[in-house]
Amino acid sequence: MTILDEKKVLPYYKIERTIEGKEFFHSHIGYFNFWDDLLILKTKESKGLYVVLIDRGNYREKYNWGKHRANNKQKSSFCNAIATSVYYKKPEEMYEDFPELNK
Repeated sequence: MTILDEKKVLPYYKIERTIEGKEFFHSHIGYFNFWDDLLILKTKESKGLYVVLIDRGNYREKYNWGKHRANNKQKSSFCNAIATSVYYKKPEEMYEDFPELNK
């Protein structure tokens, strides 16, 4: 069984401050760039829980990201998505927009 598979790298989206952007976020999975300030990971297993990977705008102070607890399936899906992206350095555009991921 292959855990790291380049075909399983989640897509990367840049979200605009619109109703359509908000609806798109809630109906898709992947990495989401909100205004080059916030990078969020949402997987198929998320079920209302998201992982904030980069927070350049102090949004954690505005929103209570920690009010949900991830179950083992969610934790595993987040870890696998991150490990796959880090291993393959994909999506490339995400690493260009957020160079702090390269540290």
